[in-house]
Amino acid sequence: MTNDGESGGASTDGSGGPEAPAFPVPIDPAEKRIHFPGLNGLRFFAAFSVLLYHIEALKSFSQMPNWISIPVLHSLGPYGVVCFFSLSGFLITYLLLEESARTGNIRVRRFYMRRILRIWPLYYLIVVLGFLILPLTADLLVHPQVVTKGDLLPKLALFLAFLPNLAWVTFGITPLAGPLWSVGVEEQFYLLWPVLLRGLRSHALLGIVAVIFVMVGLRFALPRIAVALGSAGSDYSSWRIAINFLWTLKLECMAMGALAAYWLHGGFDRVLRVLYFPLTQLAALGLIFFSLWTNQNYQQFDNVVWGSAFAVLIVNLAANPRSLLKLENRPLDYLGKISFGIYVYHSFTIVGVLLFLRSWMPTQGLLFNG
Repeated sequence: MTNDGESGGASTDGSGGPEAPAFPVPIDPAEKRIHFPGLNGLRFFAAFSVLLYHIEALKSFSQMPNWISIPVLHSLGPYGVVCFFSLSGFLITYLLLEESARTGNIRVRRFYMRRILRIWPLYYLIVVLGFLILPLTADLLVHPQVVTKGDLLPKLALFLAFLPNLAWVTFGITPLAGPLWSVGVEEQFYLLWPVLLRGLRSHALLGIVAVIFVMVGLRFALPRIAVALGSAGSDYSSWRIAINFLWTLKLECMAMGALAAYWLHGGFDRVLRVLYFPLTQLAALGLIFFSLWTNQNYQQFDNVVWGSAFAVLIVNLAANPRSLLKLENRPLDYLGKISFGIYVYHSFTIVGVLLFLRSWMPTQGLLFNG
């Protein structure tokens, strides 16, 4: 998704801050900025996972032979997005905590402006291109039930308002601009998070934990309230939209990443030693691969479980010199830096390739299914 900084995904001025943790965050001497190694590599693999998933999903929507029913492929997209969200929670929280430690304040307006300049130009370009091209390709590629042209204007309005996730749950998928739903979720997180951390100041941990409990509580409560009201004769459709919108937010993933950032920035040595322990790393990796392979569903705790596993990997990549997973090299660093572009452009590339194959290669089933 978005690249929330430089030098491995995040950077801050190296001066000031709390006492150094047992495993200090390395500082790039050339730039005097904190450098998180390996996070750009992780970001690339997350983007690539989403790309693979969308290839099969778009083939499915266009009624072409596909492998979307294979559990691993079906899980790649959701897990890639969870990884993005956990990364955002970690990076943004660390940056904000560092700014607060150095200056005694979090400059919310400056934070907003940096996000606007980094994200909005490409976001709105994709929105415009997506909605201009979509009507031309929908009848050729996409199953008619997926795209309803009468919904394009209200969908466009929600996309322009940075509510693409609400457009998704209200009107259904928008194939070319659809991946922007997660960018919208991140922007909604960016709107909330600096205000929350600045307001809580020394009680940031309380706020992070509260977000996790509130979100899990809502995931338990809203479906049950909706069922009860539906049984009483109330309209269920609005509740369905609210429940699905809540599903898109995935704030628990950001909060788990934020929790790791809080422990790292605060130098909580005992917690960090547990997170850096090889068995902890193996458990996180094992949980991710098991869940991918089996398409495991943890119900209301999905985001907490997935976010926790990715948070362990992220903090080890970022600050543990004995991390079992090594993703720091020039090719991965470069690919990670362009991962936002890969993420937002890939649907256009996939659609173009599928249109070509459908028009010019009638034997495409051999390509897709062996």
